[in-house]
Amino acid sequence: MKRIWVLLIIISMMSWIFVPAQAVENGDAYNELKKDSFREAYRILEESIAGMAPVITLPSELQISIADLRDIARSVCLDHPEYFWFLESWFYEFGTSDDRFVVTTLTPTYHLDNQRVSAGSQELADAMIAFSDAVDRIIRGIPVNCTSEYDIALYLHDYLADHVTYTLEGDHDSAYAALVHGEAACYGYSKAYQYLLSKAGIRSRIIVGDSVAPDGSRGGHAWNMVWLDGVCYYTDVTWDDLEEGVTHQYFMISLEQIRKDHIADDLFSLEDCAHSLDYYELSAGKGVVTITESLRGWTAAEYFRLASVSDKGEAVFVCDARFECDFDTWMDANLDNLMMTLGLSYSSGLSYYYFDDVYYMIATDPAYRPINKKATGLTLNVTEATLVGEGAQVQLDATVKPFQAGIQWPTFVSDNESVAVVNEKGMVTAVAPGMATVTVTSYDGNVSAQCIITVEAGEIHQHTLRYIPHADATCELDGNNPYYMCIGCFRRFADENAQTELTDVSAYAIPPVGHFGQGWGVKDHSHYAVCICGLYIPQTMASHSDGDGDGICDVCEAAMSQGSNQTQDPVGQEQTGPNWVMIVLIGVGVLAVAGVVVYIIGRKNYYW
Repeated sequence: MKRIWVLLIIISMMSWIFVPAQAVENGDAYNELKKDSFREAYRILEESIAGMAPVITLPSELQISIADLRDIARSVCLDHPEYFWFLESWFYEFGTSDDRFVVTTLTPTYHLDNQRVSAGSQELADAMIAFSDAVDRIIRGIPVNCTSEYDIALYLHDYLADHVTYTLEGDHDSAYAALVHGEAACYGYSKAYQYLLSKAGIRSRIIVGDSVAPDGSRGGHAWNMVWLDGVCYYTDVTWDDLEEGVTHQYFMISLEQIRKDHIADDLFSLEDCAHSLDYYELSAGKGVVTITESLRGWTAAEYFRLASVSDKGEAVFVCDARFECDFDTWMDANLDNLMMTLGLSYSSGLSYYYFDDVYYMIATDPAYRPINKKATGLTLNVTEATLVGEGAQVQLDATVKPFQAGIQWPTFVSDNESVAVVNEKGMVTAVAPGMATVTVTSYDGNVSAQCIITVEAGEIHQHTLRYIPHADATCELDGNNPYYMCIGCFRRFADENAQTELTDVSAYAIPPVGHFGQGWGVKDHSHYAVCICGLYIPQTMASHSDGDGDGICDVCEAAMSQGSNQTQDPVGQEQTGPNWVMIVLIGVGVLAVAGVVVYIIGRKNYYW
């Protein structure tokens, strides 16, 4: 009777076993597992998922239940956003131990761009290296003048907000989608931010819960909890990524502030720290301002930066502003001289987003004409910089006086682009060892300044290898021969010393064995071979034949209507397969009867 009860449990759980679990915790998820057996299962899953094992075996003595495994696998995925190919979905095989129902093996499925993919596939190998290269490029691109954890966290926040577009398409919940495709939803933003911070040596975790819209509606959301110099902050990169530009309303804010419109799931332990850093104080004068009642519009205009100018002359100015006075009152008193100082016409539109006392203001003019003020001075934040390794960067910020002469970007030019290149916003990127001079000139050409760039050779990446054992191919998916894989750059090697790189997938992948029949199925006056995996093989479909006239198909031995090539069922109709409606009804009836039986037995104090 215990077998019947176990069967009922299995059947009742089938409706949700195959649904990916919703993420709850990340960051310190391993340390928060409550039992040593959970941590051991975590380690087994982590190693197996990293190596894309086709089957994962859990020792029965760990006594891991289905619910336990869901939480453990979730913790692995959230601690390791780099394992983007695992989406927390799998198929189970069950076993029993000591009269308890425990999971002994599971067969995971791996995915890429919403398609199931095998461990030995070329597309997954290419995706893993593309992900590694993207992460490496971003981390090496952290400007050398980002010298504190705060600076690094700010740079990575702005990088994601500037390079990722919000979407609900594809693998939008993965760090791969954010960093390689440049498209993600909030979960993908959060995973990407967490992983980049971890690579930069900054502790963080993902928080999952609900966000609250201005109209009071709630929806699922994800954001980050970040520790800077031991102090805990909260950051929502997704909500700081506005179509018009990057804002910082949700960058490193307190628990009290984030709770105003972010509600974490109950399982999260949130820290409330006394803050010593403030974006709006540290960044004053760099497109950020604290507006008081005494600050006039012509002075506040200095903090508006020109974000873009379209071919049709439409200009967009943006400004991060913290108001220590009433916003509407200040705008009524200062709007005219603000727009006049910026060179905006009365046809301009002003919109804003706000959080508490922080506003992100956007001034748009469809017929913008810049004020032609003559530049009288230009200074750079960096006049000399040493960049180590290809891809290393330094950000040059030019301050032009008066500010109206610097509303339009100055020009940045490198005299040796084989050594260092610079973009239109002053980001210098190392190319090869050598020296280069970057000259910055005001838009009107009146003043300029220079920065000397020295590029030195970078450190060679040290591979950290993990052994990937042999895995048999299946009917449809690749297997693999043993090899070693670097867990940092995802490159594969034939030897444990990383001397022989396997760049061709065929060097380690075992092609699928293909479908092969072990029986026959009947459908639409025809028969077809059925593979051992349960799928039918389309190319084997053929009409029935009865050469000897005995009413039996010569190939599949199915009964046929006399004088035709149609199969025969009890009422003389074509055989079309099982009646699934009847099977479901019978199954429901069996479950009901079994449930009554189990209930009666339970009333007789039959415990197990």
